[in-house]
Amino acid sequence: MRILIASCVRQKEIIFREFLDSLSRLDCEGLDVVFAFVFHNWEEGGNIVKYVSLPGNVVVDHYRSRNDYKTDEVTHHWNHDLITDMIVMKNGILNAAINNGFDYVFLVDSDLYLHPKTLKTLLSRKKDIIASLFWTQWQPGEPAMPNAWDYDHYSLLDGSIELWKNPGVYQVGGTGACILISSNAIKSGVRYDRIPNVSWWGEDRYFQLHASTRGFSIWIDTTCPIYHIYRYSDLIELQRFKQTLSENPMDDIRKKRNPKLSVSMVVRNEADRYLHSVLESIQDVADDIAIIDDHSTDSTYDICCKFKKVRILRLPSPFLMSAESTVREAAWKWALEARPDWILALDADEIIEEPERLRALIDQDTVDVWGFRRYDMWDPYHYRDDALWTGHHRLWPLLVRVFPGYPYKWSARALHASRVPENLGRFVFSASDVRIKHLGWMRPEDRVIRYQRYMEYDSKGEWGSKEQYESILDPNPNLSPW
Repeated sequence: MRILIASCVRQKEIIFREFLDSLSRLDCEGLDVVFAFVFHNWEEGGNIVKYVSLPGNVVVDHYRSRNDYKTDEVTHHWNHDLITDMIVMKNGILNAAINNGFDYVFLVDSDLYLHPKTLKTLLSRKKDIIASLFWTQWQPGEPAMPNAWDYDHYSLLDGSIELWKNPGVYQVGGTGACILISSNAIKSGVRYDRIPNVSWWGEDRYFQLHASTRGFSIWIDTTCPIYHIYRYSDLIELQRFKQTLSENPMDDIRKKRNPKLSVSMVVRNEADRYLHSVLESIQDVADDIAIIDDHSTDSTYDICCKFKKVRILRLPSPFLMSAESTVREAAWKWALEARPDWILALDADEIIEEPERLRALIDQDTVDVWGFRRYDMWDPYHYRDDALWTGHHRLWPLLVRVFPGYPYKWSARALHASRVPENLGRFVFSASDVRIKHLGWMRPEDRVIRYQRYMEYDSKGEWGSKEQYESILDPNPNLSPW
C-alpha cells in the first residue's frame, strides 16, 4: 500500500522540529511511504528535513507567494489570500498522489505531535476520509475545542464534545489538519476548491462540501492522542505530553472485551405476576440488574432481593402512573451507577426469547442501539394483532451502548414514556431478530386494571391512543399464534 504523507509548512523552526520528531517515530512498517513537504516562503525548511531520519523517502517542494503567514501567542492570522495559497498547495498534493499511484494521502499540519500509531490506526478503519481528533485552545482562557464539527462552518451538536472524549470512531460533518484521504475520494473529485456561493472560512470547509456532495462520509478517530503546538508556549506542555504518550492507542470503546450489561427496570406491585420469572430469565446474561421500586406495597422488594445481581432503589411515593418519564430516567441513571457498557431497558412483565443471544448483540463494534419486536401476549400462545395493537410491527430501542459523559436527554411524559433517552439518533441503530413477549395483558384482571388506570390518568388520550384504551376490553380481539 502506497501512502503519501504530506504537509504544507511555514513554521517556527523549533515547532517544526518537534513535528518531524513525531514523524520519525511514526509506525510505517509494511507500508510504501513517501514524505512530501511543501515549504511556503521558507527556504530553510528544506535544509532541516535533510538531517532528519524519516521512515520513507522524502520529497521537498517550495511554494512562493506574496502572502506572509504569521502566528503569535494569541492566534494564527489567516486571510483570504493565505487560504488561497493553502488551497493551491493541498490540491497540488492530491493531484500528485493520483498521478504517482498512491492509495492514500495523509495530510498533516506541521504543528502537530503525532501518536506513533496514528497512520496505522486510521488505515485500519477502512474509511475513504478519516482524521485523528485533537484538541486546541483557540483563544487563551477558553476551553479546548476539537478539530472537527457536525455541520456548517464550525457548529456542534449537543453532546459532541462529551461523546468524542470516548475513544472510538465517529461520523462528523467536517474535519481537517490530520486527515487520511483515499485515492477513491480524490479521483471522484474531492478537492479543497472554494465554492462560489458559499462564504465559509477555510479550505477544510470546502473540502467537506465536496466530499458530501460526492457521497463520502467524513469520520474521526479519537483513540490516538495528538498534541497541537498552536503557540510557542505550548512547547512546555508538549514535553509532559511526550512523557505520558503510550506506545499503543487507547482502547476503542466499541471494542471492549466482555462488555458489561446492566438491566434497567421499574417495578411496582409485581409480586403475584411475572417478576420472578423475568429476573430468573435474565440473571445469567446480565452482569447487573438495576431496579427502581416505585413504592410497592406487596412483597416485590423481597422477590428482587433474592437475586444476587439485583441492586434495588425504593421510592418513598409512586411516580409511574403520573410522572413516568421521571422514574424511567431515574432507572437509567441507577443502571449507570454500575458503569456498564450496555443498558437493557426491560419491564417486569417482559420475557426475552433466547436471552443468551443478547451477549452476541453487545459483543460487536458496529451497532450502538438494538431494536426489538415486542408482542402483546393475550394468552400463553397468542398475541394481540390488529390495527390498534401493532407493537410487534415496530422496533423498540431497548438495548443501548453507553458512552460515558454523553448528556442523555428525556422527554417529559406522564404516561407511555420511553425507557431509553430520546437523543440517540446519532448512534448506529439496527434490528434484532430476538423477540420479546409482553405478558402484561394475559390475565383478564390485569387488562381491567390497566383500562381503569388509563381512563383515570389519560381519559382524553393525551399521552396515548384513547381508541386503543377502549379496545382493551374487547371480548373478541383478533389474535395470532405465537
